[in-house]
Amino acid sequence: VAEAQVGAAQEAYRVTQALSGAGSATTTDLLDAQSALTEARTALVRARYEAAIASVTLGRAAGRDD
Repeated sequence: VAEAQVGAAQEAYRVTQALSGAGSATTTDLLDAQSALTEARTALVRARYEAAIASVTLGRAAGRDD
């Protein structure tokens, strides 16, 4: 889910950049798209971190110590 959100945000940013270059999008539009992309990337990193923590926690609960 988080990876799909990053992909969608990247595409939205790309489109907004193109529109901005053509004079059809404002600087605010571009900054909003960039912010959304950053938020999506942050959510992806957070999801990967939480998955890693869950994996370690599960391993410890199962008696593994690695």
